[in-house]
Amino acid sequence: MSIFQYALGCLMLLVWLLISLEQMGTALDEADIEGFCIWTCVAGAIAGLPTLL
Repeated sequence: MSIFQYALGCLMLLVWLLISLEQMGTALDEADIEGFCIWTCVAGAIAGLPTLL
């Protein structure tokens, strides 16, 4: 795996993490507890992925 592919993968993870955090905020604004829990799990999974590398 080249450094470019690694950097691109890390950037993609960061973008998806930011999107999931934004969705968590939207769910909180709408008082959607189920949606908040789902997006919290998604954000936690994304945040934990770099430790596997």
